[in-house]
Parts: sequence; C-alpha cells; structure tokens
Amino acid sequence: MYGWTHWHDATYVGPQVSVSGYVLKASIGWMAAVNDRKDNHIQVGVGFGF
Repeated sequence: MYGWTHWHDATYVGPQVSVSGYVLKASIGWMAAVNDRKDNHIQVGVGFGF
C-alpha cells in the first residue's frame, strides 16, 4: 500500500451465501458499513477444510 492511509473501526452487515462440499468451501456476500452507506463492497471467499 502506498501513500497515506486512514484506518478506522467499522461494523459491516449484509447477506452472505456459502456452499460447502466435502473439502472445498466457497462464499460470496455483500457488506455495507452500519455508519456509512457509501462504504460497501462484495466479499468472495474460497477455502479448504473438513
């Protein structure tokens, strides 16, 4: 990361869908900050485990 940054605490809420096979797990979700409607993003996750 380059340049100045501004870190702050945020609480996010939103729906998430996940699927799980025997080993592979995947999820996708949309998250929005509770205190800032403009702060939202999509989160994608992939993992392995039992």
